Amino acid sequence: MYGISKYVIITLMLLMVDIQHSFCQVSSKNVIKVGFGLGISMDDKTEGIGMIYSIGYEGEIWNERLRINPNICFGQYSTRLIMDTQDKYFSSNSIQLNVYYDLVKAGPFSLVAGSGGFLNGYFGLRGTGGMYSSEEERPDNSEYFTVLHYGGYFGFGFRINSTKKKVTIEIMPCNIYAGNKGYFEVFPKISLGIKL
Repeated sequence: MYGISKYVIITLMLLMVDIQHSFCQVSSKNVIKVGFGLGISMDDKTEGIGMIYSIGYEGEIWNERLRINPNICFGQYSTRLIMDTQDKYFSSNSIQLNVYYDLVKAGPFSLVAGSGGFLNGYFGLRGTGGMYSSEEERPDNSEYFTVLHYGGYFGFGFRINSTKKKVTIEIMPCNIYAGNKGYFEVFPKISLGIKL
């Protein structure tokens, strides 16, 4: 699971560097947006730490400040770094519709706030390992699980959009998702927008 994540991160980073250096100007109001982040995901019965990746379309809808971003996010999480819980390994996959607004613009730099909604699914395994306060709490068998969530999103950060570059860069230090069944996901994310 983490071997694949490592290769995806390396590939995205190389893509960022390559695109940044090899393209020049085309001013477009529409971009293909890819991103990645590291964070936590949890609900009433599950928690984990891991990587999340996203890909989607972003189009300007008003006054060079308001943008709409339908996208899909997929993440791989586990309790490997959490000491006092049952072993869990799961995917968190979402379909999202977000809106971003440039609160303050200064040349190519913008202070950005975003909000939206999502539909999310957890797919994974709860194991028999982990730390328990007594042997009576330890489950006898592993179990596969699927849980559906829905809810809202809020995030903020900044964006660099130079008219002389074909790439936009968005750094969102805080992305918060909250929904039904105790669903909560938070992570910083870096995104690239490739102008069409």
